[in-house]
Amino acid sequence: MSKKNTCAPVTDFLQMHDRIAGMLPNASRLMSLQKACEDILMGHFGASEVLQLEKTQLIIGVPSQAGAARLRQKLPQLQRELENAGWPVETIRVKVRLKRQAPPQYTPQKKPLSAEAVAELEKLENYLTQSGTDPALATAIHTMIRRHQKQPK
Repeated sequence: MSKKNTCAPVTDFLQMHDRIAGMLPNASRLMSLQKACEDILMGHFGASEVLQLEKTQLIIGVPSQAGAARLRQKLPQLQRELENAGWPVETIRVKVRLKRQAPPQYTPQKKPLSAEAVAELEKLENYLTQSGTDPALATAIHTMIRRHQKQPK
């Protein structure tokens, strides 16, 4: 049973655009280099990623200082193995790339309305209902008052 290349339609689409098509060979090369590094260092490469291969300099990004320290101990082995595999790597630089943390989620707190506020809203609702100036607003205020009255105090 043959394995279908599910990326083919995507790459075909991307190759139609000149700028993106120029980046595809480099992206493919970096993905191959990433795989080679993972195969050489197995568990030591972890969350690291190949960022760039410029001429003979390989730049690897790691998510923490501790990961960078562990990876630096393995650099001579990695460089030797990559050269044996035919990659033109003379120097390897390690960059610490801290992942940005998502800002904490804002959850609005529901503050109960005072009795005075409810009374004023009821007055406004009655006025809007009687005058007929804005029935949608009157309905919204009525819904808000009902929702407030259902909340436990």
